[in-house]
Amino acid sequence: MAERIIHQTTLEEAARIDRLAALAEQDHDDLVERFRLHALAAAEPTFRGELLRAIEHTTVELEELAKLAGVDLLTFDDFRCGTVELPLAAFERLARRLGFSLVKTAEPAQV
Repeated sequence: MAERIIHQTTLEEAARIDRLAALAEQDHDDLVERFRLHALAAAEPTFRGELLRAIEHTTVELEELAKLAGVDLLTFDDFRCGTVELPLAAFERLARRLGFSLVKTAEPAQV
């Protein structure tokens, strides 16, 4: 039978654990907010919303999409949250990679 080892936590270790727990709680709140923003942005009845929904459901890795867009992963996630806009060329590359194509209708849409 294995011997059970009991470790007494020092005050310094306890303080470190408390700091890490506080950081984890803060990260949790930030992640919950980002997921809320993702959902709001993807619900937009726009082409951008369609693209965000396609990103949400694709099997393509987010790192690949970020690279294709020419941005780092954090900036790409900000785009997914609706807090950052991408240049049109990046938007077009993403749309093509996700299977979208632009088709002109016979009549211009009324704005």
